[in-house]
Amino acid sequence: MESGIIAVITLAIQNGLLTDTSLLLLIILLVGLLYKYVFKPIQKKLKSVPDAEAVKEIVEESKQTDEEILLELLEKLNQLSNTLDEVQDLGRGNYRESKELKRDVERIKQILDQFQGHLMYSGKTRDLGNRELK
Repeated sequence: MESGIIAVITLAIQNGLLTDTSLLLLIILLVGLLYKYVFKPIQKKLKSVPDAEAVKEIVEESKQTDEEILLELLEKLNQLSNTLDEVQDLGRGNYRESKELKRDVERIKQILDQFQGHLMYSGKTRDLGNRELK
């Protein structure tokens, strides 16, 4: 398309339809259109991109909410573990089932503790190295 426009302008110059002044005005017009329709939209898009500080704030807020949720989950699991201890004392028939439930809850608590530690000390990345957490 650009070669077609250049060919038309070259033919107009060779035929004498465009003088030096009109060619200068045409170039100024093309540069103005280029600025208006290409550079201005690019500039708007670049201004709308968040800077590094905004991204850091977003990540910190997300990290804090994740830690709060994990702490709440750990507290609920501790309550569940205590309740299972109380139920275990009620009858020996349910001893095996309550022992298995308690072991499962302890595993979940351990995984959540690892996940919380990873969130606290992970630094920049969110890559979870532990296969249990994936």
